Order: sequence, then C-alpha cells, then structure tokens
Amino acid sequence: MAITINVVSLLPEQAVSEPVKMTNPFRGQKGEIHFENETRFETILFYHLKDQVIKALLEAHPYEEVAYDLFSLENKNSVTGLGCIGEMTDLFLKTIF
Repeated sequence: MAITINVVSLLPEQAVSEPVKMTNPFRGQKGEIHFENETRFETILFYHLKDQVIKALLEAHPYEEVAYDLFSLENKNSVTGLGCIGEMTDLFLKTIF
C-alpha cells in the first residue's frame, strides 16, 4: 500500500556511532567510532498511518538499530494544522520528487 506524504523536510546531518561486539555494522568496524553523513526525514502524518509508516521505515532502513522519534501535534482543532501552504522552487520538485 502506498502512503502519500504531503509535507517533508530533508535535513543533512552527521551521525556518530561505535558498533559494539554483538553487532553486525552496516558501515564502520566493531569497536571503532564511525562518522556517517545522513539525511533526517521529517514529516507530518495522520495518526492512523503511524504503524504503516514505522513498518515501511524498518523495512527500508539498512541499519540494525533504527533511530526515530514520534511527536504528537496537540492541536485544539483536529481539522487544521496538518500541513502548510507555501511555494516550492522547480529545482526542489525535480530533485526530490
């Protein structure tokens, strides 16, 4: 089942890890500090899609341990605040979508 996402933020960052003995690292060596360029993906989604999105994340992610956070939007009016209005450049649309 495809999940449509309307609002996405892609943020470049650098992760630091030190794989321990019991792991099978996708990158880096056991016992050595490893730096990896990553992209943080942030989006807003409906609560009823949460389990589907987490399942897709776990299936697509190459690492043994997936780091993710879920934050609830505590809007008083549940029909507003899910998304934003704005303009995107053509470059953004061509490279991301």
